[in-house]
Amino acid sequence: MPPNPGLAVAQHLAVDRCVTRQRLLAAGLTRDDIRGLRGQHHLVSVFPGTYVIGFPRLTQREFVRASILHSGPGSFVSGRTGLELRRALPADEGRAWVTTLRRNMESPVRTLIPLAGRGRGTLTISQSTPTKRVRLENVAGFQTTLLPRTLVDTAATHGRAVLRRAWKEAEFLCQLDPDAIEAEVGNGSRRKGNPLVRQRLRDAYPLTRPGMDIRSRDGELLFLSIVRDAGLPVPRVNAWISIDGQRFIVDFLWEDLAFAVEIDGPQHSVDEHVEDDKARDVDFFNHGIDVVRFTTTKLMFERAWCIDRLQKAYARQVARAV
Repeated sequence: MPPNPGLAVAQHLAVDRCVTRQRLLAAGLTRDDIRGLRGQHHLVSVFPGTYVIGFPRLTQREFVRASILHSGPGSFVSGRTGLELRRALPADEGRAWVTTLRRNMESPVRTLIPLAGRGRGTLTISQSTPTKRVRLENVAGFQTTLLPRTLVDTAATHGRAVLRRAWKEAEFLCQLDPDAIEAEVGNGSRRKGNPLVRQRLRDAYPLTRPGMDIRSRDGELLFLSIVRDAGLPVPRVNAWISIDGQRFIVDFLWEDLAFAVEIDGPQHSVDEHVEDDKARDVDFFNHGIDVVRFTTTKLMFERAWCIDRLQKAYARQVARAV
C-alpha cells in the first residue's frame, strides 16, 4: 500500500497521538483529506475537532492531551489532574480538569470514544480570562498551575479528605513550599478552596502564624511534621538552655526529658562548624542534656529514616528518665 501523505502530516503534528482539525488545516490538509483519514480509521474523533491517530482507545495521558487540545490555545491543566501529574494523587482514570481562556465552553464534556480498558472519559473545564494572570509550570510535558493554586482548586472540587491525601504525598515527595502556599491563600482572593487549604496549613505547621517567615525555617517545619508523624509530643521550639551561667538556644527541646534536637543546614558541613557542633554537644551531654542532630537533606529525602531515628532516640530518653 502506498504511503498516505495526509497521515504522515497528521503523525508529524500529533502530540501523544492527538491532533486537532485546526492544526491539520493550517498544515495544508483539506477537509476532504481529513474526512478520508477518518473514513480509513486513521483519525478517530475524541472530541469534536480533536482526533487520535491509530488505535482509538486512549491512555490517561493521551486523554489529558486531547482535553487540552479540545479546550483551545492557552488552556492548561488544573485541579486534581495537576496533582496526578505530580504523582501526589493516583490517576482518576477517565477524568480530566482543565482551565481555558475560551468563552462559553460546554462542561463537562464526554469523549466520543472509550479510554483504554474503560468507558468514555469526562472532561471538566473551568473558564478564566486573560486579565487573570495564572502562573504556570511544566509538569510531565503539560502546562500546569503551580502546586499551591492546584491544591486550592482541588480542595474546592474534591473536599478535605482528598486535599489531606494529596498534601501528605506532596510532602513526602518534597514538593510542598509552605511559604508559597501561605501567599496563595492569603492573596485576598475568595476562591472556595482557600479556607480548607489555610486550615490544612495550620494543622501541618501548628507554630506557623500569618506573616511568619516560613522559608527561613524550612528545616524546622519539616522536623515538626516528622514529630507529628512519629506520634510524639510537640517540643519547645528555639528553646533557651542555661549552662554554667551561659545561655544557649537549641532548635527543639523536650524539657521534661532533657532531650534536644538540632537541625543542621548546609553551613554545618564546614569543618569549623562540625568541630564547634561536636564540642557543644559534648558540653550539653556533660550537663545532662542529650542532643540528636538531623541534616535538612535527611529531613527532605530520608523521611522514614528520620522518623525511625527520632522514635528510637525519644524512647531512650523516656527509659533513661524512668
